Amino acid sequence: FNTFSQKNMQPGYIVTASGDSLSGNVNYLNWTINPREILFAGPDGSEKVYTVAEISRLGIIGKDYYTKAIVTRSTRPIEIPILTRESVEILIADTVLLRNLSTGALNLFELRDFKVHYYLQTNEGPITELNYEVVIGENDRDLSEKNLFRGQLNAAVFNLTGEFPSKQQLERTSYKEKDLVRFIDQVNVKRGGSPAMVKQGRPKLVKFYGGAGVAYNNISIESVSKDDINKLDLKPGITPGFQAGIEIMTSRSRQKVFLRFEMAYYGMSTSGNASVPESATERPRNITYELSMHNISPSFELYYKPVSTAKIDWYLGAGYLHNFSSYAKNTMVTERLDYGGTLVRDPYVNFETNWGQWIAKTGVMFNKKFDMSICYPLDGTFNRFFGYGAKVKNPRLQVNYRF
Repeated sequence: FNTFSQKNMQPGYIVTASGDSLSGNVNYLNWTINPREILFAGPDGSEKVYTVAEISRLGIIGKDYYTKAIVTRSTRPIEIPILTRESVEILIADTVLLRNLSTGALNLFELRDFKVHYYLQTNEGPITELNYEVVIGENDRDLSEKNLFRGQLNAAVFNLTGEFPSKQQLERTSYKEKDLVRFIDQVNVKRGGSPAMVKQGRPKLVKFYGGAGVAYNNISIESVSKDDINKLDLKPGITPGFQAGIEIMTSRSRQKVFLRFEMAYYGMSTSGNASVPESATERPRNITYELSMHNISPSFELYYKPVSTAKIDWYLGAGYLHNFSSYAKNTMVTERLDYGGTLVRDPYVNFETNWGQWIAKTGVMFNKKFDMSICYPLDGTFNRFFGYGAKVKNPRLQVNYRF
């Protein structure tokens, strides 16, 4: 079903079935399934929903282009768990909007429903589906691919040029958009053409980003017996930091899911002091403790976008962050008041120099460029000594720019 709850009006055009060309704005939703209805706004702002039957061609300037065609499509599944040994080939004739992938002497199109279909056209000839099958073995586990489309590509190139493509060129072409576009573009360029302009409009699947932030360091010590640190009320600290990373979209059909690999530097600090009065079990003393850490932290993070529009994206996810730590300060000073003297322990305890944290993160992107997020640790500690229960809560506020 098509919904228009989140509008993303982009400059575009529609060529109607009767041949009229209309310029205006198209509600572009970066469709994961080829659209059957299009919300279109004319120059005067009036809106109308056009169906496939009413459209001949559709263009979102610089992003995507579609051509209407009557095609046959295979309904045989190619993915587990819907693929079984009993799955059969059924061909259905349908009128659809095909996404243009490459144009020239050879034209390549894409159709997505519950799976991806690719179609090939030579010059103005018929549009034919490129055949690809996955077969389950006798034990219901082994899968084998039937790359029948390679034979179709082989025949199409020979009929067009009088020469067969190389065996190596065919074998390194998988049933994927990137491989098929590369193959078709090579043929078209050899024929004196150029790679299709729609190539410029494909979403970038890799982005780099960098920025700065602050961390709120709240460290508490629990389950410590007969030790001065247990008597301290450690004060939270705020430390600056910065990060940079790479963001990877898994595919066009999963633009709402993305991965991040990040490298960050953040400090962590806390301090506390206490006065212990004289008692039957305690000697009078003043206690002061300071902890200051430097952390280099690579992380792996997986996210999903519940909301994705042209101006605002809201994402949430989780990941794993590993800290490589050095300690600028780790000092406990005990001033004895009954007979004088000061005891300095530096380092107080040899804490871990590498330790991990599971994290949750949520953030908002503005205009696909500026990114603000909050990272919250779920678990992890820099102390594994028996009897010391160091709980680390160091949420971070991060601001990034996406290049």
